Amino acid sequence: MPTSSTPVTRLAIVAAMIGVVGACSSNNNSPAGPNVSLAGNYTLQDFKEAGQDIMQAESTGTAVLTATTYKVSITFHAASQTPAIIDSGTYAATGSSALGSINETSLVTGTQSTGTYTLASNVFTVNVSSQGVAIVQVWQKQ
Repeated sequence: MPTSSTPVTRLAIVAAMIGVVGACSSNNNSPAGPNVSLAGNYTLQDFKEAGQDIMQAESTGTAVLTATTYKVSITFHAASQTPAIIDSGTYAATGSSALGSINETSLVTGTQSTGTYTLASNVFTVNVSSQGVAIVQVWQKQ
């Protein structure tokens, strides 16, 4: 079960990565299209929750996506006293391989998030909202 310093942080981290990969949301600004696979291995490069930079406390972050599932692991520096976050779930991304809408559900917490993603030059950026909290994550595709 994912853990973190606060329930919002825990859910936000999970939702951000998971939200990256989802079905079609009600956001009409993103292109509609067929389901897209975002499969690959990713490392966390940047993470903001409600405008706050979380990267200061983050030690490592990795994500593995298949065509329909994801696994996320984020660990923090010992001094931050923030427990690791481990989550998995399913997703469907709609739009194109470059940008689209997302909506996901964590298999661990049941939390849902919606938002948008972009993937350009192997940089995967996710902008989602989970329980009213804005989350932005940037991942480097390996």
